[in-house]
Amino acid sequence: MIIICDICRQYSCPPACPSFDGNHSLLGSAVGECAVCEARVYNDDEHYTHDGKMLCVECAEELLSPELLAFFGCDTITEFFEMLY
Repeated sequence: MIIICDICRQYSCPPACPSFDGNHSLLGSAVGECAVCEARVYNDDEHYTHDGKMLCVECAEELLSPELLAFFGCDTITEFFEMLY
């Protein structure tokens, strides 16, 4: 028996639906959530991970330099580059 969601009226709820269970037939399984916007990050989504925290590409592109440094645990640009190299 095929069940349609009472809220979104779809067979497989999209992420915006309150009944969404973390899996989506087109997106795969959620592997975590963005530390900034709290959006779910899926298997094939491009994202960044540091110290167990995830950052989606959209937030990485919008973050200001001080916020990005804080995400990586750095106080200065120099610390950031020392961490990378």
